[in-house]
Amino acid sequence: MLLTQSQYGGAMKILIALLFMPMAAFAADWALIGATQELEIEIDRQSVRPNKGAWFKYINTPAKSDNCAGTGKKIANSKHYIEANCKEFTLRTKQTLAYSEDGSVLDYCSYSDPKAVFTEYAPETVGEIYFKAICDPTGRAVSKYAAWVRVNKPGNKPLFAECEKSNECSGNLLCKVVAGSTSRQCLAPD
Repeated sequence: MLLTQSQYGGAMKILIALLFMPMAAFAADWALIGATQELEIEIDRQSVRPNKGAWFKYINTPAKSDNCAGTGKKIANSKHYIEANCKEFTLRTKQTLAYSEDGSVLDYCSYSDPKAVFTEYAPETVGEIYFKAICDPTGRAVSKYAAWVRVNKPGNKPLFAECEKSNECSGNLLCKVVAGSTSRQCLAPD
């Protein structure tokens, strides 16, 4: 079927409009699920496919010299697509993207071998955090401990607007209850 010039022009306008539409429906939903003083781990809750995989983000403080290809560039953060076999309690990495402090992509690695081996994760490791986040919906909630670690890094602000560091909570987070109540809650490590 051939389009007339006016039909072609109309179709092109629709295509151009679609290209510039906001992608809010596809926006990431990053949630902080783990943290140390040097590393924070977030999951994109929109990307989770149970018994399949999800995207995770590492945020390095400070930026470190390391990445998937080992070229030694300073990486501020990286994103990893991790697959899980929920029945077998195993994981494997499919993709890794490394970013500089200015947000530019430093490196991309794809581990696309379909025969790549799933491996078991060790208890109380990052692997366990990945597995729970993919296979257990409760593992995708923001970790109170990770929020506490993030807030206690020098120069950081509270993760939640209604929380603040407090002497009343021994330097931990003190959260105000928003629903008109005067009670407050101290958040300590999980």
